[in-house]
Amino acid sequence: MILIADGFNALITTCIISIIILVVAIYMNVDNPNTASTAFKTSLMIMVVILLIMIPLEYWASAQGMAAGNEDA
Repeated sequence: MILIADGFNALITTCIISIIILVVAIYMNVDNPNTASTAFKTSLMIMVVILLIMIPLEYWASAQGMAAGNEDA
């Protein structure tokens, strides 16, 4: 949140932080390196698929966050 508030691109920041969280969560809790590698690659592929779905949907929905409500409606 601090990086985004300082003007960094929200999508790029989220991707980088997500990868860091994946690395820490997977490699710190698994004893077998082969299992950790497979889990990391699978999680990374799922994250990429979700991003490929999310970006066009966000564009088409014109989702820009929380907006002020229309008082006159």
